[in-house]
Amino acid sequence: MRTSLLFVGLLGLLSCQSSSNDKKNETLEVVPPKEEEIVLGDTISTQKEDFNLEEFSKKREEKLIKEKQIVAEAEKEKPTKPKVKKVKRLPVITFDQASFDGGEIIEGDIVKHQFKFKNTGKAPLEVTKAVGTCGCTKPSYPFLDIMPGDSAIIGVEYHSVGKNGLQEPEIYVYSNATVERTTLKMKFDVVDKVKSDEINQTDTIQ
Repeated sequence: MRTSLLFVGLLGLLSCQSSSNDKKNETLEVVPPKEEEIVLGDTISTQKEDFNLEEFSKKREEKLIKEKQIVAEAEKEKPTKPKVKKVKRLPVITFDQASFDGGEIIEGDIVKHQFKFKNTGKAPLEVTKAVGTCGCTKPSYPFLDIMPGDSAIIGVEYHSVGKNGLQEPEIYVYSNATVERTTLKMKFDVVDKVKSDEINQTDTIQ
């Protein structure tokens, strides 16, 4: 009986010793260092901690350039709106008659005539000046603006002193209208005063 108990106790002691040796022989699991994850664009690139910063910056710059190119191409493909031209509103000077035939006059006569005009445009009309082609023709013009639809006159005095025969003086009217200069024409047949008196005497005798 004692022999059996001793045998059992010896077996138990050996078992504990074997278990202790197994624990001592256990090896630790070596975990490799984690690698750093670097985001490049839409993909994740796994590199070690000593990654190439210059290469990373270069790739990032290339990506930005490509994105700009894509945006630029998309802008080109957008339909462009037609440009609407703005029509400038301008005054228009319109004369009832731009010429006047005074017929036969006696040398020394002064003939007065009025050229009537109207602003047929869509902006105020300003007559800046009126000039005769000779000193015998003296024009006058309105100093106030003529509103659209309103009318005014260019007055002219023709002095026939020292004139003889066919006379065709002109008046140049300058304004801010679509046509900057408008030409008015006059026509006279100037008869010498002496000859006119002789003709009148002949008519009286008859």
